Amino acid sequence: MPNKNEHGENFLELGFDWYILEHWSSVTNESKPQQHIRLGIEYARLGHQGRRRFIRSAHTHFFSSPVVLPPHISAVPSDLLMPYERRINTYYTPIWIRTDYNPGTDVIHHTMLTSIPSNNILKHLEEGTILNNAERYSFLASKPLESIIAFVPLLVEFNSDLYVQPDEQVPWESEELQVQFVDREEEGDSEEQKKHKLMVHQRSFFVADEEAMRTGYVLWVHLDQFGNLVQKNRVQPLLFGALGGPDLRLSLGELEVGYEDGRLNAVRDQWGNLRPRLVRQPSNAQVLDNLLALKTEQRFIA
Repeated sequence: MPNKNEHGENFLELGFDWYILEHWSSVTNESKPQQHIRLGIEYARLGHQGRRRFIRSAHTHFFSSPVVLPPHISAVPSDLLMPYERRINTYYTPIWIRTDYNPGTDVIHHTMLTSIPSNNILKHLEEGTILNNAERYSFLASKPLESIIAFVPLLVEFNSDLYVQPDEQVPWESEELQVQFVDREEEGDSEEQKKHKLMVHQRSFFVADEEAMRTGYVLWVHLDQFGNLVQKNRVQPLLFGALGGPDLRLSLGELEVGYEDGRLNAVRDQWGNLRPRLVRQPSNAQVLDNLLALKTEQRFIA
């Protein structure tokens, strides 16, 4: 297994490290965190094909013959990821990240965590996979959701024995490799089928943001292989036992609640098991109609 090396704890074990190594600039007006976030999003935008050579370099460096490192490596920061972040990027477990640290939210956040049933998948939510550090993550409250990829690039990555093979041995276009990507669209796929493929292919994550602290519903986020938002829903932690296997590779369609953004309420089925029920978000037109109806009613009452 990878160990500490002279460039920092397990630096260069991740494909993202190799992307940083190639693209980090010492001459920039950006702050270190700003460049970190930007490169994280850029890394996501590469998709599986673009990231392949970086993930292959990480694999080769630690598990095959040594890779010759460029001389400028000493100018590249090896501490962009904390040791515990590196650990969760080597083996996926459900990720919960807190972005709201306003006064009074510590108790609310603790209550949400303790409301998670103990006998379900999120028993895997251990200290290292609950990202709860105001100095580290509070600024993400004002950033796009995909900024989280800079800390957990594994959310958009893919890896397999074939994937890390040299191009001359396993070309990108080879069918044996392509069949591993279950998000491939096929002729005749409906919009729901396309969304289903994206959601079961990529890992999802939870965000305890300002709205979560206010309502008790954490944000459940699905991204595609490019880090683009596929779907987001609000879900009660009480429901986590119904959300699938240990890596949460389960789509909302398989939960029989459709593929729409909205709030997932906890209801009990005829056998007494908790199941999600989607409360759909009103469209902009519906919101306007409701406002007009309210104003009309207020004028009528007056």
